[in-house]
Amino acid sequence: MKRVLAGFAVMAVMAVTVQASGYPPEFYASRTYAQRNGPAVFAKSAKMGQQTFAIGYRKDGMLGASQKVVAIVTSCYMEEYAHSAWREKCSGPVTVELGREWNGTGFMSTPLNSGSLTGYNGQSVNITRVEIAFSDGVRWDSVYGRNYKFSIEEMQRGPVFTSSQNSSYNSHISTDAWNYILDLMRK
Repeated sequence: MKRVLAGFAVMAVMAVTVQASGYPPEFYASRTYAQRNGPAVFAKSAKMGQQTFAIGYRKDGMLGASQKVVAIVTSCYMEEYAHSAWREKCSGPVTVELGREWNGTGFMSTPLNSGSLTGYNGQSVNITRVEIAFSDGVRWDSVYGRNYKFSIEEMQRGPVFTSSQNSSYNSHISTDAWNYILDLMRK
């Protein structure tokens, strides 16, 4: 517990130091990319090298009236397998529970780190793409077995939301970035 608290203290000092060091505000402001594919929404928020993800399922999807929805996620990421040689590796399916979003737009996950999406908790990896299927326990929504696909590279070529510098802490998604994601859920 002491190590965890010490880690948070170090991160807080680093954030204050960066803000006071004369770097431009864009350096420590988080950038959020979100994309919609049918009723599925996938978002990535990055701040100072830390990445956080969110998964949403819109209420107009075929499972939108369900009591609960889970996302079954397969993530692909870059892995170094030899000195300076990289290859893409995909994790097995990981189940992520989605809670009902309180604004009534559908279902949303809590903020997820890359370890949560790959099943390698505690290990940060560079996710390149994800495939998501949804289930309410009885029915499936997986685009007839093809899954909803999201490419991080394609997302980063699209619109970006840059949040204010003091609206989030470490790897959490800031409130204004959540509002940006919810706007996409409403469309």
